[in-house]
Amino acid sequence: CNISLPVVSEPAMQAFEHQKEAIETLFIMHSASQAENAQQIQAAVSEEQSTFDLALYWVAIVNLIGIAFMFLLRLWQFINMERLIRCGAIWKDKEDGGITIYCHADNVKPCSWMHSIVISEQDYANHRHEILLHEKGHILHHHSLDILLLTFVQLTQWWNPFIYMLSTSLRDVHEYEADNYVLRQGVSLHEYQSLLLKTAVGSSSYAFANSFNHSLTKKRITMMKEQK
Repeated sequence: CNISLPVVSEPAMQAFEHQKEAIETLFIMHSASQAENAQQIQAAVSEEQSTFDLALYWVAIVNLIGIAFMFLLRLWQFINMERLIRCGAIWKDKEDGGITIYCHADNVKPCSWMHSIVISEQDYANHRHEILLHEKGHILHHHSLDILLLTFVQLTQWWNPFIYMLSTSLRDVHEYEADNYVLRQGVSLHEYQSLLLKTAVGSSSYAFANSFNHSLTKKRITMMKEQK
C-alpha cells in the first residue's frame, strides 16, 4: 500500500518552530507568575496567622490575669470569713449534726459556713430560735457547696456577666430554701416576717457565708406567700 505524504515546506517548518518557542515561552512566564502569586499568598497567610497568634497570646494573658485576680479576691474573702468565725467569739457550742455555734459580743450579722454558725450575743438573746433554724436550713441544704462550685465557675468565667447574675439568683434561692425550712419547723409566718423586717439593715460583706439578711426582704416575704 503506497501512501503519499504531503511535503512540508521549509517556511512552514520554521513557522511551526516559532510557534512552539512562543508557546514554551508563554508557559514558562505563566509558571513563574503562578509561583510568585503563591509566594505572595503564603506570605499573606503567614502574616495573618502571626497576627492571630499574637492576639490569642494576649487574650490568654488577660484571661490568666483575671483568673489570678479573682482567685486572690476570693482567697482574701475566705480568710476574712474564717477570721470572723473563729476570732472574737466569746463562746462556742457544738450541737447535734456537728454544727458549731460561735457567739460574738460584736454586732455581727448572723451567717453560716459549712457546719459553723456565727451569731451576735444580742441576736442570740432575742431571736436565737428563728435565726439558728434559718442558718441550719442553709447547712442542711449544703449551700456552702453550691457557693464553692459557683466560686470555681467564677474563676474560669470571670469575664461572663451571666455568672454574676447566676450568683445573685442562687443566693436568693438559698434564702428561699432556708426560710421555707424555718416555716416547716412550726415558726409563725407573721412573727418570722416581722423578724426579717427588723433585721433588714443590709447584707453580709462575706461573699462565702450564707447570711440571715442577705437577700432582699421584700422578695423573701413574697416568696413565703407563694404556693409551692
